[in-house]
Amino acid sequence: MHRCLSVLEILELICSHLDGLQRWPALAALARTCRSFSGPALCVLWQTHLSLAPFLKLMPADLIRKSADFPRKWNLIRPITVSDWDRPNVFAPRVRELVLQSQDWNQVADIFPILSACAPLGVIFPNLRSLTCYIMSVEAANLPSIRSFFSLTLQEIKIICRWNVTSISLISALPITCPTVKHVSVSCTSSPGGLGRTTSLFVKGLHYLVSLSLGGAECNSAVISHLGQLSTLTKLELVSLPDIFSFPPTSTADLFPNLRTLSFSATEVVPVITFFSMCSDTPFALVFVTFKSHPTAADTERFFHILKLGRACATLQSLTLAPSYFASAPPDTANYILSGASLHNLAHFRALEHFNLWTLALDVDDTAVANLVASWPRLKTLHLVAMTIAMGQADPKTTLQSLWTIAKSCPDLTSLFLQIDATHIPTTHPIRVVQESLDELNVGLSTITEPTAVARYLSSLFPNLTNITTRYDGGTSEDDDEDDEPNPDGLGRRELWKQVESQIPHFVAARREEVAWGSL
Repeated sequence: MHRCLSVLEILELICSHLDGLQRWPALAALARTCRSFSGPALCVLWQTHLSLAPFLKLMPADLIRKSADFPRKWNLIRPITVSDWDRPNVFAPRVRELVLQSQDWNQVADIFPILSACAPLGVIFPNLRSLTCYIMSVEAANLPSIRSFFSLTLQEIKIICRWNVTSISLISALPITCPTVKHVSVSCTSSPGGLGRTTSLFVKGLHYLVSLSLGGAECNSAVISHLGQLSTLTKLELVSLPDIFSFPPTSTADLFPNLRTLSFSATEVVPVITFFSMCSDTPFALVFVTFKSHPTAADTERFFHILKLGRACATLQSLTLAPSYFASAPPDTANYILSGASLHNLAHFRALEHFNLWTLALDVDDTAVANLVASWPRLKTLHLVAMTIAMGQADPKTTLQSLWTIAKSCPDLTSLFLQIDATHIPTTHPIRVVQESLDELNVGLSTITEPTAVARYLSSLFPNLTNITTRYDGGTSEDDDEDDEPNPDGLGRRELWKQVESQIPHFVAARREEVAWGSL
């Protein structure tokens, strides 16, 4: 055997780079080849487990047995002895990642506490780093035994559970059992409310967090204040902010000093504005906010202004703002119309790569679009969507001219959602622009009358554009809302845009053929 294969790190790299359908047979073969390959191959084979069944099969056949009757639980047949751990001790230390499913855990919950108590090292998987628990359907009596997997070695834990006293108590014990955990994700459904104090106690006991995701849990000022002091925290995902909250005066100097990713999934705009005004020195890179109700144009403009004043102006790479799916539209939209002037503050975000804005109403023309994209040379995704236009209740003011401006200013753009008036085709431009990155265009219910002329125009700008979608491309079903039923005009526009999509490749091929002939 070559001397290189005696280096453990090389063998580990070889085993870790095996992939595809033949990965597991190849690793099993390597594990049986020789002692040098056996250890690294077994480590990869046993690194991740989606079920506890493979481990239980390592135990002696006369020690545990699966019952024949439903729900087919595992049961101890005889007392556990030291020799029963001979085989498990070879493989269990190699497990780094474990996923627990509800059905799987309900079957083994009766025996795992005693197995953990009798394990030579006090825990079954002494080197476990990541634990994911999908325990929505786990019986309440079986939940406490999951704690046998909580250990000092855990670096990442994800829990998806149903709200009950037992599950919340289990989560509250994390700071005691896993004080150095770095990545925590907790999603608790069917919560009756009143989780604020429990969540506060749980989060305030964790001091080494790198990422935190709390779904279905209430956060108060104490939680946010504690998280703001963590220099290790880089990712934070919360459902909402308290309507009224504040930080202690001594804690506002360096809040969230290294936070890069921030997400709110159902909050109001005013607490968000307050939050960002207190985090002016935070280097946000990705911000994702879903509002419980439609924010007014004044509040949205105020949010943009606050964001511009902070450090995020130079660091922000991705910004997504959208109302909740359940947000009801106000009877009068006059105070909700975002104008080009309202979006002017966004032009200061020079590092922006992804911008997604869903708003109730939009009053933006070609000039406003040109001013925005001229400041975003790195842009890769641009979704600028007005719901009144998407519903056919208003007409867009942007035209095909905006597409030329976007092509000129954003060479790396790959995905565009923009509602346009495509009834007038621009005849000339100052310079010829060819943007080869864009391959996806969503036009909503954009007006169009001459699909061939539009296809010729788009093919000259975006030769690699292969996918044009409209509002009705997802199809309809009996479950759709009555207000969302397709109208004949909308379906007619969809057919015209599909003609554009089908004709673009032919125009592109014709141009390339002309170039080829011209070079002869």
